[in-house]
Amino acid sequence: MADRIVSVRMPLKLFEELEQAVQENYFKDLSELLRQAVRQRILYYANNVLMEGLDQDLNVKARLKAKEMLLQELQKIVEDLKNEL
Repeated sequence: MADRIVSVRMPLKLFEELEQAVQENYFKDLSELLRQAVRQRILYYANNVLMEGLDQDLNVKARLKAKEMLLQELQKIVEDLKNEL
């Protein structure tokens, strides 16, 4: 896989903070720190999208189960009413 060069414009203060993080966290250089930060953010978003999809699936299944139970209860009520007449 060929590397690509990406230019990034950022405030001086942020740049200085990143440089400090390189020194304190034993990153080889600023590029390594930025690659790691981007990877972590991609994983964060990927996990959130996956979790949102799972939550939606669970909500759909719960609503279907609730509808099924309601339908069963209504059918029982209809039967009870028929028996009373």
